[in-house]
Amino acid sequence: GPAQPSMCGPPFVDDPFDDHTGDTFLAGLLIGECTPPDGFPINCLTSPPIERGFGAELELRFWSVLSNAGAPMLATVEWFDGQAWNPLLIFDQPVTDKEWTERSALIPFSMLPPLQVRFCQSQMGPAMLSVGGWGLDDVTIGPPQCEP
Repeated sequence: GPAQPSMCGPPFVDDPFDDHTGDTFLAGLLIGECTPPDGFPINCLTSPPIERGFGAELELRFWSVLSNAGAPMLATVEWFDGQAWNPLLIFDQPVTDKEWTERSALIPFSMLPPLQVRFCQSQMGPAMLSVGGWGLDDVTIGPPQCEP
């Protein structure tokens, strides 16, 4: 949906005011809202199934503004191998991105199609503060990029 800043309180815990690319659309946990302070079950943004056209590892690249309050709040990026969800990135410490941040993770090769990825956040008890959660933009999956 369209970017909407949240007003959660302390600096750098809010949703972004605009998206990364300027097309006015992004994905997020609660766009323009704050996470509930008493906790919430796992919430995930899940990709559609993606058929793999070749047998090699892939790279997930995305831009995000992540606000994570730390334990008991947990944010993860996971991939589905056809049988189970597997962690790619785990954020269990406080994270307060001040701006759009590019992140990437290698997705191991799997013979079991189709591939899916998901961005999750949960809070299994009261937290010290409410935050904006995930703000995501420009998600791509493809061959790993070569670093110069």
